[in-house]
Amino acid sequence: MTASAQGIDVSSYQDRLTAAALKPYSFAFTKATDGPEFLDPNFYVNWAMMKAVGIHRGAYAELWSSSPVEQADRFLDVVHAGGLEPGDMLAVVASDYQGVTDAEVKAFCDHVKAAAPRCIVLVYSDLSLLPALPSCTGYPLWIAWPSSSAPRSVAPWKTWRFWQWDETSLDKNAFDGTAAQLQAWLDSIAYPTPPVPPADWTYGPPLRLQALAGLTSVRLSWEPPAGSPQPPDGYQVFIYNGDVCNWTTTVASYPRTVTGTTWEGGSLERGKRYTAHVVAAGPSGSRVRPYTFGSASFETG
Repeated sequence: MTASAQGIDVSSYQDRLTAAALKPYSFAFTKATDGPEFLDPNFYVNWAMMKAVGIHRGAYAELWSSSPVEQADRFLDVVHAGGLEPGDMLAVVASDYQGVTDAEVKAFCDHVKAAAPRCIVLVYSDLSLLPALPSCTGYPLWIAWPSSSAPRSVAPWKTWRFWQWDETSLDKNAFDGTAAQLQAWLDSIAYPTPPVPPADWTYGPPLRLQALAGLTSVRLSWEPPAGSPQPPDGYQVFIYNGDVCNWTTTVASYPRTVTGTTWEGGSLERGKRYTAHVVAAGPSGSRVRPYTFGSASFETG
């Protein structure tokens, strides 16, 4: 465990975080919400302090057994108000309240991930509840296991990403890897590498692409390419900063996921200009020629 990146997690039960308290650690989590209404009074101070110190930061929500989507929206409102950024971690605590179900945890995670695709979404649970969460294994696990040695099995998960190994005066955690590996993992989600265009495309670009922007989101709609012998198998969506559209300005890409002619996404910054590109996709998500996009620029509110 000595080579693992180390961190802490806190709530209002502990003192507010300071630069000195965070100095020994690579990451920290702070409680944001509890159920549908409660806001942790230390959240905004802790969230800002983690950014000021420059460590990886995470926020977590305590899930109650009811209204998971509404609780997810409340959680998102709180972290967005604190300034949510690509690479931040968002966790749901599944094991602190009785009656929380597999379906509720997954609904919470799915909703948060859809709204913040460039952030890590985690499931926090103690060992006893894991078998009751089989639908949630697509999300990385933060395991509560106070011990000097990691649990031998976290089934149905294959492995854990974070391990809360001490729950004494301060909750201490380890990442399953070094600080450099933690950085690389978070960067891979925050700034995904755009795919390289293939040489054999067969369709033209989507037509009449429109972008309807919200405060931190956008809804795109378009029509299939004209003159195609058959409709494309799907579409790929790319969002760029400003009007400069090259790989270095890509802020989000969604290959092989769009099967209709509309798409909605969030986790954008307020008051900024973006350009959306949509291209037809062929079998198994391969993009098609010519290498031209339907495009539309928009500005968030």
